[in-house]
Amino acid sequence: NSYLQALTLADAAMARHSRQSPFHLFDEGFGRAPTGAWVQGPVDSFKARASFTLFASVASQQQDVQVVAACLQALQHFKGDCTYMPGGSGTAGYTGVPNQTIVLKG
Repeated sequence: NSYLQALTLADAAMARHSRQSPFHLFDEGFGRAPTGAWVQGPVDSFKARASFTLFASVASQQQDVQVVAACLQALQHFKGDCTYMPGGSGTAGYTGVPNQTIVLKG
């Protein structure tokens, strides 16, 4: 399962950092900040967290304990030390709430 392999690799990469682990893996290389709006902030960390959460839910319904465990393992690296703000309509995480700040926590 390639998603399971990707989760395992992401977990290992994030484990190398004690702080802002998702940011270092998913956003730092693009020159983004660990706190910020849209593509100036940790947008890919936001999307990864959403993916891990969604796959954990679906895998749980399918009783795929390996994928559930791998998603939960990866989510543990989201410790709330990165925050993301959607950039407006059409951007990741936009809900219409003005100045919405999303704390990226497990």
